[in-house]
Amino acid sequence: MAIEPLGKGLLGTTLRYPYELRDEDDYFNDIKSPKISKDMVELAGHILDTKAAHFDPRKFKDEMRTRCGALVAAQGPPGNR
Repeated sequence: MAIEPLGKGLLGTTLRYPYELRDEDDYFNDIKSPKISKDMVELAGHILDTKAAHFDPRKFKDEMRTRCGALVAAQGPPGNR
């Protein structure tokens, strides 16, 4: 499922039909759980705490949209292609 912001809420879009889904145990059951020491968990928590910041979407620059827009603009109007 893809989840994206929409107004004051979230929009969920189903990416697969139910008949396409498989039981995760068939694929992931053989993967062993890692043994993570308490020190490593504390270190990870410290890194997350020190790197956490408020996200201001106005400061986000969507490079993909900018580049795609430039490609479309370079093609000119639909009648000139």
